[in-house]
Amino acid sequence: MKKLFSVFLLLALLLGACSPGASIPTATATQTSAATENAATETILPTPSTRTAVLTKIENTVSMRATASDAFSAATTGMIIPTNGGVETGSDGRARLDLLPDGTIVRVGPNSSFNVPELTVVNGQPKTTLELVFGKVYILLNGGSLDIKTPIGIASVRGSVLSVVYDPATKRVTASCLEGHCALGDEQGNEVPLTQDQASFIDPGKLPVEPIKVERSEVQDWLDQVPEMPGFFQVLPDPQNYSTPDSVDKGNNGSDPSSNPDMTIQKPAEKPKDKVKDKGNDKGRNGGGHNGGPGGGGNGHGHGGG
Repeated sequence: MKKLFSVFLLLALLLGACSPGASIPTATATQTSAATENAATETILPTPSTRTAVLTKIENTVSMRATASDAFSAATTGMIIPTNGGVETGSDGRARLDLLPDGTIVRVGPNSSFNVPELTVVNGQPKTTLELVFGKVYILLNGGSLDIKTPIGIASVRGSVLSVVYDPATKRVTASCLEGHCALGDEQGNEVPLTQDQASFIDPGKLPVEPIKVERSEVQDWLDQVPEMPGFFQVLPDPQNYSTPDSVDKGNNGSDPSSNPDMTIQKPAEKPKDKVKDKGNDKGRNGGGHNGGPGGGGNGHGHGGG
């Protein structure tokens, strides 16, 4: 009996040594290593809430910077513009900025500069803010919302097609809504809603004008500058269906929005020093000052006392 017990004990020990349980530590280590690698891989991959701004197309002189305090340097296709980074084009420059993964397109006209202070997701929807320093941008929004801040006003677009121009010489901001729902407001919160084919503008110290019809030249400018339009319109707008500047309602500011302004906007320059020798001649100009130069009275700036 004692011998039989010894045999059973020996068999039990042998079976225990050969059982799968002996390999568990090695398997656990392998699984842990694989899990760690998977976790590391998932960490670096973009998630649905991660958004990026990528320069997908550039033409001629285009520069970028990573932060607002950095100097601009030459940009190349494929560069990512980080939050608080910026893009600037020269007089011959154009660019396309893609906001991913949502698919919004920002086209940048010549002589333009803007920053990207906000590129987030709020309540599951893309939210973007651009700061337009000068020049013109064209927005093809594909979901969410986008605000364009300028020194004197904010243009907003919600699922729409919108262009915004800020001219630092006249300090006028113009918003043109080609489709959907847009708005233009000043820094005091006075806002004018815009729908398809409506435009508005703000001059310094004045309210946004009531909606007026988008001009023919603006529609033609879109067709010339934004080749992606067919992807956002079932039928492209025909410039011949739009009015010319002479037939546009001038709004409550007494002047039309500038037509195709991105071709005439100049980058801000340093203010020239006062000319002392001209002081004696200024007395006979009835206070005309800076508005008395060539072309200064063409669109009524500085005369809106009524």
